[in-house]
Amino acid sequence: GTKAPAPALPMAPHLISSPGRPSLTFFV
Repeated sequence: GTKAPAPALPMAPHLISSPGRPSLTFFV
């Protein structure tokens, strides 16, 4: 889960991902 747009931090999934959750936006 994340609140950041995908193109914002495509190389930083650890920054856009929620705690304890995979960042789905990173794959979008």
